[in-house]
Amino acid sequence: MHGRQTLGLLLLCSFVAIIYATSNNGRAISVFNIVKFKNDVCNGTNNKYGTCYTEDECEERNGKASGSCAEGYGVCCTFTLGCGDTSAENCTYFQSSKAASGACNVKLCQADSKVCQIRLDFETFKIEGPSESIVKDATLKAGLPLVAGDAANTNMGQCLKDTFAVSVPGGVSTPVICGDNKDQHMYIDLPTGCATLSLHLSETAAAMREWSIKSVQIPCDSETLAPKGCLQYFYGNGGEGDVVSFNFNGKLHLANQNQNACVRREKNMCKICWSHAAADFQVSKTPTPMQGQVGQKGACCGFGTDGAKKSTYDCVIIPGAIKNTADGKFITGADGGASEFCGEALGTLKEDGPAKTICSKVTPFRLRFLSDNYEALDDEAMKNNNGFKLHYKQSC
Repeated sequence: MHGRQTLGLLLLCSFVAIIYATSNNGRAISVFNIVKFKNDVCNGTNNKYGTCYTEDECEERNGKASGSCAEGYGVCCTFTLGCGDTSAENCTYFQSSKAASGACNVKLCQADSKVCQIRLDFETFKIEGPSESIVKDATLKAGLPLVAGDAANTNMGQCLKDTFAVSVPGGVSTPVICGDNKDQHMYIDLPTGCATLSLHLSETAAAMREWSIKSVQIPCDSETLAPKGCLQYFYGNGGEGDVVSFNFNGKLHLANQNQNACVRREKNMCKICWSHAAADFQVSKTPTPMQGQVGQKGACCGFGTDGAKKSTYDCVIIPGAIKNTADGKFITGADGGASEFCGEALGTLKEDGPAKTICSKVTPFRLRFLSDNYEALDDEAMKNNNGFKLHYKQSC
């Protein structure tokens, strides 16, 4: 009996010794700390989202503890990046230093191999806006010098001072943007491990710059994974929302844009319809009224049968555009079917007319904005082209 008591005491002492063994950093591990929990996204007390880690893990990852999570067993660890930083955390914030100038880059890398995309949300974003010049630039004709007979062009809409873009080795880089882009977002495909967020800031206007870009990593099997090639992806909210051109807040759309905005088809929905409020569609306006222009050959987008650009007009493309009528007929004009729009309103004919609601049943639902490198001096540049804010609503 005495021997059994001794053996039991030895086993108990061994168990206690294991429980209070020191960790790699020399700290004692209490039995109350042996709790496993998921490293889920959490809501920090500093108005930022973070990842739920133990206090030690947060410190080791150079994060900041902001409130508790996992029923008090973990801390909500938030991560804020500045120029030159690299991170592989699921949720990070790239924030401004108003005194910054020159190059300011951060690198975002996959947390693991199950991540296929990164979503960037521009919670705050204001840098120097695009050129508003209506001065003739003799070097601008699709990037080539003007020749006799060519219309003069300006560099209006180009980001000549501050710029932001994302580059991905082996992937597709984003268009260059500038100006006021609060509440915009981007999706970045990650065929390889990392993406680089690149700002280049001029020496002027430093006091007005401000940005806070939240990045969230999207697993390959997520319902919020965007179709490949989509710069933006909209979902939820009952199949309703807004798509806005970059720098719409700054009241001038940007040059050199390829904004491919995709919308998830919600359950039991088969059609998406686009509409806008007054003055919320201004793409390649001209000095004379031009409402409801539909893009056939030589009009909006201006691409001929040979693939060459025939006009200077930028455009919004709605694939498979149909009238919002019971017959659901495709939009037609003198040159046949059309899915390209410019002017002062969405329209249904290749002529001036009031704004119309334009629908499509082509999936995935999407809208694309294309702009070239210049604005024609005697045409587009004489009118400020704000861009667009288009409202979509799904139905069946």
